[in-house]
Amino acid sequence: YLTDELLSAYQAQGINGIWMHGLLSALSYYPFKPSLSEGYQARRAEIKRVIKKCKKYGIELFLYFNEPRCLPTADFGQYAYLKGDTENLDTALCFSHKETREYLYTAMKDLLEDLGELGGIMTITMSENITHCKSRIHNGRQTLCPVCKNIPAWKLASDVNNVIMQAIRDSGAKTKLIANLWAWSAMMGFTEEDLRAGIENLDPEIGVLCVSEFDLLFEKGGVSVRLADYSISNPGPSEYSKLAFNIARELGHKVYAKIQACNSWECSCVPYLPVFDLVKRHLETCRLSA
Repeated sequence: YLTDELLSAYQAQGINGIWMHGLLSALSYYPFKPSLSEGYQARRAEIKRVIKKCKKYGIELFLYFNEPRCLPTADFGQYAYLKGDTENLDTALCFSHKETREYLYTAMKDLLEDLGELGGIMTITMSENITHCKSRIHNGRQTLCPVCKNIPAWKLASDVNNVIMQAIRDSGAKTKLIANLWAWSAMMGFTEEDLRAGIENLDPEIGVLCVSEFDLLFEKGGVSVRLADYSISNPGPSEYSKLAFNIARELGHKVYAKIQACNSWECSCVPYLPVFDLVKRHLETCRLSA
């Protein structure tokens, strides 16, 4: 899937990194349900092969993680005491428990000791999947975890990143960690003070990433809408992203803008949208905001 021809074309375009999804229970030993990690050594070997191949073309591999991932509620067995927030048929491994934090640290450290040349890790800590006990509190939904109910979401989300950063540091790897702040916003009950507190709580070595146009307010046909995801027709960065970038820079974090430049969730089945003027404007505005 990553042929020499494709990587050579990427290199010619100035691309220096690619990312793909990672699932920690499939890449490190998973003590809470060991069957999920069967064959993890072979999967690591394949990732190492990809890293080595990409490196020939000056390209780094980044893995996107959404951790510590939940389990089906029925699968906790002897670890029922670790149950946190529940949504539908899945339940979080409560992140307030030392055992959950130790698992995340140990699994990440072991992975990075093996994948020492991994370019980076990108995390999402609010939404997508249940991770910590306040990762799915959108639309006013409250956590069902009695242990975490009084812990702010920004604290849990930033602490997940900090545990991973400590694992990277202790592994000796040069892997970068980038915290995607998607949904550290009003949709998850965050105030501007919460956003600042979360960024302030992040380890200074963690990069801060925002979807550039996230929460952008625009009006079409008399209807006002705030963007929750990517858009090419409405270039960012939004006021939310600029605020997050400014706070992060003040605190010494490296900042990243995540954008789509070819296709878009507005019309995701089309290979690319020929709106080069809008993409150019977005890139120029991001550069001015950097």
